[in-house]
Amino acid sequence: MKKTILFGVLFLLVLCSFASASLVLQDVTLGGNDQRKSNEGEDYIVYTEKTFTITNNGNATITDIAVSVSGAEARYNVTLTGNAIASLGAGASSIVTVRAKVPEDFDAVDSNGAAKAFQIGTINAVGNVNATASSNLNMQVKDMLRIKDIVVTYGPDNEEDSVDDGDSVSGIKPGDHIKVVVTVENLYDGNDEQDVNIDTDVNVDTDNDIDIDDDSQSSDINPDSEEDFTFEMDVDSSIDEGTYDFDIEVTGEDDNNAMHGEKANIQFEIEKEKEDLQIDSAVFTPASLECTQKSVSLKVVVENQGSKRANSAVLKIVSDELDLTQRATGIDVDEGDKYTKTFQFTLPSNTKPGDYMFDLATYFDSTDYNNEDSNNAETIILTVKQCETTTPTTPEEEEETTTPTTGGIEVQTPPTTGIVTGQPVQETSIFGTQEMYIVVLGVGALIAFALIILAIALLARRK
Repeated sequence: MKKTILFGVLFLLVLCSFASASLVLQDVTLGGNDQRKSNEGEDYIVYTEKTFTITNNGNATITDIAVSVSGAEARYNVTLTGNAIASLGAGASSIVTVRAKVPEDFDAVDSNGAAKAFQIGTINAVGNVNATASSNLNMQVKDMLRIKDIVVTYGPDNEEDSVDDGDSVSGIKPGDHIKVVVTVENLYDGNDEQDVNIDTDVNVDTDNDIDIDDDSQSSDINPDSEEDFTFEMDVDSSIDEGTYDFDIEVTGEDDNNAMHGEKANIQFEIEKEKEDLQIDSAVFTPASLECTQKSVSLKVVVENQGSKRANSAVLKIVSDELDLTQRATGIDVDEGDKYTKTFQFTLPSNTKPGDYMFDLATYFDSTDYNNEDSNNAETIILTVKQCETTTPTTPEEEEETTTPTTGGIEVQTPPTTGIVTGQPVQETSIFGTQEMYIVVLGVGALIAFALIILAIALLARRK
């Protein structure tokens, strides 16, 4: 009897060892890349919901299962439906619905401009027999900044390509100038609930051998509008052949402090010609000539941007207007190296003021020169200035003085001094003013008259 009881207990223990209970939950993402957001300033509230499955992967029934969400902020207002499960048999599943508000300040991208679903909480499930499970509750919203177009212009002929993320631009050469125009669009439609501006930054990055003038630009983009961001750069003349990444990162913060953005990558394919002898610079000294100057020097720098060494190259300079020609022959320059030559020119003596063209051309070898097949050609201008003419100044004429003569005696008359306009001219004499002269004359007459009376009286007495 005892053996029978012991055997039964052992059998039950074996059965229990094979019984198990296991709950399984998957991560849940609310919304998606098309999910609109609330705009509470316009009383526009948006909710989103999603169903998910809870499964018993064990071989025993689980009862009293409770599903909840932890860690979610109150602004999401998360609710669950069907989250109280009385019993879940082995291998069985049950569906739960989670609903949450989409806040207006919810980010669509991370700090690098990459679209992303962000975790807002944790889903928990607990049943009897210590059965538990948990998963992430995420949310994703629509990114309202979009790279609408990328246009690349390059080379001396301004070739233009419209490209998308992942495309390549071929045919770019060392020394080329590249312009990239990135068109960014604000996808908010401008209606009351979607009248949102986005303060946008565009940053670009590439290899050090491609020199970008300004790698960061900003602009505030209105809803349902687009903006062009232009980046200009120069390819180093000594760059190696190959493929070079050009990364574009667009990020923006909208009026509700939510982040948006997009990233793109294009590639520049740098190609070298075998024979490519480029004129790097050409400079006159002096930069222009005065009208009397007839001598000028021209310093020319030539660079071998091809993939082949030049060992019999020719550099030719011609000015048809001045009937001047010079050349340098037998030029030897390795790939990526430069050759410098200074030419001296004497202009004809009858050269008139004006602008004179000098045509420069390189020939990779003597065969190309003989066939007049130039590798690169440039034209520069020498200016001969006009002679400055000066008008001689005429000295002021001095007033002539006359020297009248009286009875053979020379009288010196001093120069006339200017008379101030508006001032009366007074006549002067040894008596001072004209009034004084009259007074003195009257007194003199009285004295003369008195002397005459006195003389008559004396004569009468003698008689």
